[in-house]
Amino acid sequence: MKKLLLVVVALVLVLSLSACAKSYEVAMITDIGGIDDESFNQGTWEGVKEFSEEAGLSYKYYKPLGDNPSDQEYIDAIDLDIENGAKIVVTPGFLFGYAVYASQTTHPDVKFVLLDSEPHSADWGTWGTESNTLPILCFKDQSIQQI
Repeated sequence: MKKLLLVVVALVLVLSLSACAKSYEVAMITDIGGIDDESFNQGTWEGVKEFSEEAGLSYKYYKPLGDNPSDQEYIDAIDLDIENGAKIVVTPGFLFGYAVYASQTTHPDVKFVLLDSEPHSADWGTWGTESNTLPILCFKDQSIQQI
């Protein structure tokens, strides 16, 4: 009886640990707002969900701690996403410009989507987009024909 109880407890522990280790293939990191901000974060999250569900990929969002995250906190969030299995990291907003710049070379096997900015150095003096990064720029009040 003790052996059976020990086996059951061991199985429960293994199953609970494997449930905690779930990885997500697509990860979004919010900027200052959350996924229900009725703005950029929410629209991005809805797009991530729709894309992931259609592609059959798992997805999750992460929100850095604090009201005004630093570049390092954004980099840490990207690293955490990748540690948790992310193959695509979506970052909504210009605040991620440096974090993606720093991360795209550190994680060459991960795809980055950077909305409303292009990857740049911390001092904004150097710009560079690697082949694993897609910057998407938004232009207000301009049609594609004007660009």
